[in-house]
Amino acid sequence: MPLLPRLSYYRRIVSAYLLGGHSHLTFWHETPEENLNANASELGEYYMLVADKANYYGAYDSAGIPLLDYLGKIGLQYNPIAIAQYGLGNYNLFRRNGDSGRRN
Repeated sequence: MPLLPRLSYYRRIVSAYLLGGHSHLTFWHETPEENLNANASELGEYYMLVADKANYYGAYDSAGIPLLDYLGKIGLQYNPIAIAQYGLGNYNLFRRNGDSGRRN
Protein backbone atom coordinates (compact mmCIF):
# COMPACT_ATOMS: atom_id res chain seq x y z
CA MET A 1 0.00 0.00 0.00
CA PRO A 2 1.47 3.40 -0.94
CA LEU A 3 2.42 5.71 1.90
CA LEU A 4 -0.30 8.41 1.57
CA PRO A 5 -3.30 6.04 1.55
CA ARG A 6 -1.77 4.15 4.47
CA LEU A 7 -1.37 7.39 6.47
CA SER A 8 -4.97 8.33 5.70
CA TYR A 9 -6.11 4.91 6.93
CA TYR A 10 -4.12 5.18 10.17
CA ARG A 11 -5.45 8.70 10.76
CA ARG A 12 -9.03 7.39 10.62
CA ILE A 13 -8.19 4.49 12.96
CA VAL A 14 -6.43 6.70 15.51
CA SER A 15 -9.23 9.27 15.39
CA ALA A 16 -11.92 6.67 16.06
CA TYR A 17 -10.19 4.43 18.60
CA LEU A 18 -7.69 6.58 20.46
CA LEU A 19 -9.09 10.09 20.25
CA GLY A 20 -12.76 9.18 20.64
CA GLY A 21 -13.69 10.67 17.29
CA HIS A 22 -16.97 9.86 15.59
CA SER A 23 -16.53 7.50 12.66
CA HIS A 24 -17.97 4.37 11.15
CA LEU A 25 -15.75 2.30 13.44
CA THR A 26 -17.77 3.25 16.52
CA PHE A 27 -20.94 1.80 14.92
CA TRP A 28 -19.58 -1.72 15.30
CA HIS A 29 -18.88 -1.49 19.04
CA GLU A 30 -21.87 -3.02 20.74
CA THR A 31 -21.78 -5.82 23.26
CA PRO A 32 -23.54 -8.79 21.62
CA GLU A 33 -26.73 -9.50 23.49
CA GLU A 34 -29.09 -12.43 23.05
CA ASN A 35 -32.68 -11.45 22.37
CA LEU A 36 -34.69 -13.55 24.81
CA ASN A 37 -37.90 -12.73 22.90
CA ALA A 38 -36.64 -14.56 19.80
CA ASN A 39 -38.07 -18.00 19.16
CA ALA A 40 -36.48 -20.40 16.68
CA SER A 41 -39.78 -22.18 16.00
CA GLU A 42 -41.65 -19.12 14.71
CA LEU A 43 -41.05 -15.99 12.68
CA GLY A 44 -40.59 -13.11 15.07
CA GLU A 45 -37.82 -11.05 16.58
CA TYR A 46 -34.21 -11.45 15.49
CA TYR A 47 -32.04 -13.58 17.80
CA MET A 48 -29.65 -10.73 18.58
CA LEU A 49 -31.02 -7.62 20.23
CA VAL A 50 -28.93 -5.02 18.28
CA ALA A 51 -30.81 -2.22 20.06
CA ASP A 52 -27.83 0.14 20.00
CA LYS A 53 -27.74 -0.21 16.22
CA ALA A 54 -31.42 0.79 16.06
CA ASN A 55 -30.56 3.98 17.94
CA TYR A 56 -27.78 5.03 15.57
CA TYR A 57 -26.93 8.70 16.08
CA GLY A 58 -24.98 9.24 12.89
CA ALA A 59 -25.92 10.61 9.50
CA TYR A 60 -28.89 9.50 7.41
CA ASP A 61 -29.84 10.09 3.81
CA SER A 62 -33.11 11.80 2.84
CA ALA A 63 -34.97 8.46 2.96
CA GLY A 64 -33.79 7.70 6.52
CA ILE A 65 -31.12 5.16 5.53
CA PRO A 66 -28.06 5.32 7.82
CA LEU A 67 -24.75 6.50 6.39
CA LEU A 68 -21.44 5.69 8.06
CA ASP A 69 -18.76 8.36 8.18
CA TYR A 70 -15.48 6.95 6.92
CA LEU A 71 -13.85 10.37 7.38
CA GLY A 72 -11.24 11.91 5.11
CA LYS A 73 -11.62 11.49 1.36
CA ILE A 74 -14.06 8.61 1.73
CA GLY A 75 -16.67 10.50 3.78
CA LEU A 76 -20.26 9.37 4.21
CA GLN A 77 -21.07 6.00 2.64
CA TYR A 78 -23.74 3.32 2.71
CA ASN A 79 -22.66 0.10 4.42
CA PRO A 80 -24.98 -2.85 3.66
CA ILE A 81 -24.17 -4.69 6.89
CA ALA A 82 -24.77 -1.59 9.01
CA ILE A 83 -28.05 -0.93 7.20
CA ALA A 84 -29.19 -4.52 7.78
CA GLN A 85 -28.30 -4.38 11.49
CA TYR A 86 -30.07 -1.03 11.83
CA GLY A 87 -33.15 -2.57 10.24
CA LEU A 88 -33.07 -5.68 12.43
CA GLY A 89 -32.71 -3.62 15.59
CA ASN A 90 -35.66 -1.44 14.63
CA TYR A 91 -37.69 -4.49 13.67
CA ASN A 92 -37.10 -6.00 17.13
CA LEU A 93 -38.20 -2.78 18.81
CA PHE A 94 -41.26 -2.53 16.57
CA ARG A 95 -42.26 -6.10 17.44
CA ARG A 96 -41.89 -5.28 21.14
CA ASN A 97 -43.81 -2.06 21.40
CA GLY A 98 -45.65 -1.54 18.08
CA ASP A 99 -43.97 1.85 17.53
CA SER A 100 -44.79 2.76 13.91
CA GLY A 101 -41.69 4.99 13.77
CA ARG A 102 -39.55 1.88 14.27
CA ARG A 103 -41.53 0.07 11.58
CA ASN A 104 -41.01 2.87 9.09
